[in-house]
Amino acid sequence: MVKLAHQHGLPVLVGALTPTDVAKAIEYNADIIKVFPAGSMGIDYFKALTGPFSEAQLMPVGGVDLDNLTQWFEAGACGAAVSSDFCKVVNNEQERSTLTRLVKSYISKLPQ
Repeated sequence: MVKLAHQHGLPVLVGALTPTDVAKAIEYNADIIKVFPAGSMGIDYFKALTGPFSEAQLMPVGGVDLDNLTQWFEAGACGAAVSSDFCKVVNNEQERSTLTRLVKSYISKLPQ
């Protein structure tokens, strides 16, 4: 699957949790490795993965929010997947301006 995606110029994001999962994703040439559930495992666990897998592009998924976004990047994240805050807005059918403010809040926390 990864080889086929790369043949078509598509990036591949592979999910992983354990060091073995991360090693396999690297072996398969994943472009980004989604560590899930990152929030349940914690930022210290994520940071511990970045040590032996410093060449890997690790991205936390699950448990990322405005309060800890900066910490994930400080721990070595190449990006972060955020969904629950946005789903709350969408599920409650809030105005578009509410979603726009939320997105801007996240963008303001990104590393420069």
